[in-house]
Amino acid sequence: ILWSLNNGGPAFLDVPMLYTQFYLTLEDAYMYLNTGLIPKRQGSGHRYLVPYQAFRTSDGYIFIAIFTDEQYLRLCKAINRQDLERFNTISKRLENRNYIVNELQEILKNNSRKYWTELLSNADVPVAPVLNMDEAFKNYGNKLVFEENGIKYIRFPVNSNLKMGSIAPAPKLGQNTREIMLQLGYDNQHIDNLIQKGI
Repeated sequence: ILWSLNNGGPAFLDVPMLYTQFYLTLEDAYMYLNTGLIPKRQGSGHRYLVPYQAFRTSDGYIFIAIFTDEQYLRLCKAINRQDLERFNTISKRLENRNYIVNELQEILKNNSRKYWTELLSNADVPVAPVLNMDEAFKNYGNKLVFEENGIKYIRFPVNSNLKMGSIAPAPKLGQNTREIMLQLGYDNQHIDNLIQKGI
């Protein structure tokens, strides 16, 4: 929308979901297009960063997302595994992915999500608990929820100093039947007859 406005808009914008997914594959798409290599699945892991994935703890999962060498060294110190500091560059970590991931998994399974999330957050290591839907809504999403006609909805998640439009609730079954049928040319008597017959 901003692009069209900056280029003299208004404009018709068509955003096909399938094409958007191609665009969002980023490095995987470029690797395939320019080398012919088909990327292998990594589970929750990142193809070019280690460790960058979900790890099992004693009561669930956490996600650790190491982007830099400094973050990795802080992780090693926080978990008291300075021996892993020898993998202090991205290339070394990629070459030793399985070893690093296995070592971390053995350590992390011994304590809870809360324990590791607090410990690593305090060490300035990017980490977050992996939440199920119930946990996510109770911890973060409740302020988005509103109810109308007995049905719960999620508010549009954009804040603004301008008044935002509200989401129209789903209509009740048959709520707009008469209105639509009148627009189609039926008269009220015909509509009443159909309703009485249960059609």
